[in-house]
Amino acid sequence: MKSLALFIVVFQSINCFSEKYIPYHFSYEIISDKYDAKIPNGKYLIEGTIYDYKYNDNQMRDKLSNVVVSAGEKTTRSDSKGYFRMTNQLKDSVLKFVLMDYNSSYLENYSLKNKHRIKLRIFMTQTKQETEFMVKKPVIYCYSDQNTKFDFQLISKGELTFAYPSLDSTHTWQMKLENNVLSDQNSQQNYPYLFWESKQKNINFELASIKQSKDEICGSIISKANIVSYLDSTLTALGFNFKEKTDFITFWAPQMQKENYYLIQFVQNSRCDKFANYKINPTPNHLNRIYMLFAGNIEPKFPFEVVPQPLKPLERNGFYFVDWGGIEIDLSNYYVSEKTN
Repeated sequence: MKSLALFIVVFQSINCFSEKYIPYHFSYEIISDKYDAKIPNGKYLIEGTIYDYKYNDNQMRDKLSNVVVSAGEKTTRSDSKGYFRMTNQLKDSVLKFVLMDYNSSYLENYSLKNKHRIKLRIFMTQTKQETEFMVKKPVIYCYSDQNTKFDFQLISKGELTFAYPSLDSTHTWQMKLENNVLSDQNSQQNYPYLFWESKQKNINFELASIKQSKDEICGSIISKANIVSYLDSTLTALGFNFKEKTDFITFWAPQMQKENYYLIQFVQNSRCDKFANYKINPTPNHLNRIYMLFAGNIEPKFPFEVVPQPLKPLERNGFYFVDWGGIEIDLSNYYVSEKTN
């Protein structure tokens, strides 16, 4: 049965492409493989186009940009038309093709020849399930220099899994502040803060720029041993008070002890709208929002160039809010490699 299925796929693929090719593989198709005297000795040149491919109807879809192509310690990326080109050492005979939300593809078990130019097509298929991320413990501290009543409507971008106090049918809290003590207008019960959590998809680190070798992000790589001191100094510089800082560190630091190193990036203020929007009446003087994105690894290597991140201190006067939360990012679909020239 397996050999029959292979025959059908190969037969149909022949009808899909008009150009003559050499061998066919589930992940790639060689278009040509020719000697080129201009290529340095001990190397080969490989180039091609990467496609979104649907095996169920044997059709090539969009050309895929920003695919990480690696051979040994060398990497490049496909351009906006899905095209890539690289010259590699002959010993680096396995090529890997990686893109977020796609199954990785490989060129392997193919006999590479010295001073040859290979042209090919690469096929990548989307993963069947989107990764879900938990936006954990967004807590909202409420402050005012005078007693006030306010309505706070939560518009979560994902599946809302929990909120405390309970939200009404419009996902609104009706609260009041008296001497900076937060309470529900209806039940009169006091609360230290407002709380919600949700499941969301397609969350990732924010890119500062795109390079050929690696994407660039603003953030920090911190060892497990230095997590607490890093968070303490960063939150102090942001202007967190002792309660906010203690709540943040005691919740997140224990969750950042599984790996040896962590990549940390903070998302601030209006950029947090991708997680949730708030409608507050009356409008506060300031809505301070800061969410921490983080990912762990056994080594201090991540698929990004990491540059220092400037942070904006909290604005704490009048009627204002301090909102913090966090998301652990899954980097399993990224290829982590050393920086290459």
